[in-house]
Amino acid sequence: MTSAEKEHLLTLKVMRLTKPSLGRANLVYLDGRDVDGSEDPYLITNQNDANVISPTPYESNSPALLLPQSFGNIFLGETFSSYISIHNASEAVCRNVSVKIELQTNNNRHVLSTNRNTVPEVSAGQCLEEVISHEVKEMGTHIMVCTINYTAPSAPKLELRKFFKFQVLKPLELKTKFVNAETGDVYLEAQIQNITPTGIYLEKVALEPAPEFVSQDLSHTNDEDPFERYINPLDMYQFLFRVSPKLEIQNTPKLLKETTAMGKLDIHWRSNMGEKGRLQTSSLQRTIPGSGDIKLTVKSMQSTVDLEQSVDIKFQITNCSERKMDLRIELLNSKPCGILWTGISGRQLGTLEANKSIVLNYTFVPIKPGLQSVSGIRIVDVFLKKTHEYDNIAHIFVK
Repeated sequence: MTSAEKEHLLTLKVMRLTKPSLGRANLVYLDGRDVDGSEDPYLITNQNDANVISPTPYESNSPALLLPQSFGNIFLGETFSSYISIHNASEAVCRNVSVKIELQTNNNRHVLSTNRNTVPEVSAGQCLEEVISHEVKEMGTHIMVCTINYTAPSAPKLELRKFFKFQVLKPLELKTKFVNAETGDVYLEAQIQNITPTGIYLEKVALEPAPEFVSQDLSHTNDEDPFERYINPLDMYQFLFRVSPKLEIQNTPKLLKETTAMGKLDIHWRSNMGEKGRLQTSSLQRTIPGSGDIKLTVKSMQSTVDLEQSVDIKFQITNCSERKMDLRIELLNSKPCGILWTGISGRQLGTLEANKSIVLNYTFVPIKPGLQSVSGIRIVDVFLKKTHEYDNIAHIFVK
């Protein structure tokens, strides 16, 4: 204790509120012939240690819980809670006591004290207590500053200030990958790795889509074992989400093409002792696929048919350019292909405005069994005399 602290009539105690940990028993495993008269020849505990409770035989975990021995570290997304105690250890009365508790980070300063009113009087032996909580949203060094201002009979104005430093660490490693589908859907693959020293349980992992989209979790099933989401240190869990554009944006190809923000991942977890943690990513951005001037998308088609049974296919042609286009469609029946197109080839589609679409219906007949690809569609830009080839746009199983 410094000389400045000795002069103060008030003392400040700070204890971080956190979950305890399981105690470890002092176990020594021996051969039964080496211990004479022992009730359990395989287990010896330290009987002189009053803090150790005898565990279940052959287990090293003790039924006793150990309280935190230091201020320790905290992980990003957890809630930092601390108990503040101000005690008047003198015989004098302290007046006009005000308490201010701040948390300083590299970029911000947060006021944590909930009671900002001045206490008129703190008698001898009296305590002021307060519990503060704060959700940690920044990594790096954090400093909690506790400042107490008061007056005493021996001094008109006194100030007691203490600093408590702790580190905020990164709990999870997140990797994301976007895959753009021809249908306009976007698939998000998220890999979450536990980089804490203990296991965690992923309570919730959800994608909050951007306003233009809706999302679906493809990695969750009703019969999923909840213990499958328990991740040991350095283990990884993988999630898959499908992000689909809403109807109003589907009819606006230009807006769909320019939209890159897909949404945010919201991750909730619990530690071994049940402590909660929560992280939310910034807006996840996808890379816009290059679809060229013309985009062809299959809207509907059977997945399985019988041999030589006619199949109806509906596909959409979108003008992705900034100009009008005069288009013509041609259907090719080549020998290697397992299907034959029916209908008129070389049909004029007319003028298609910029960023507009047209839906076409055609029919083909599969002539080979097995998995066959749908190919042989050619879209001709009449003005530029440029042919756009579309092969393997879909697959169908022929029985």
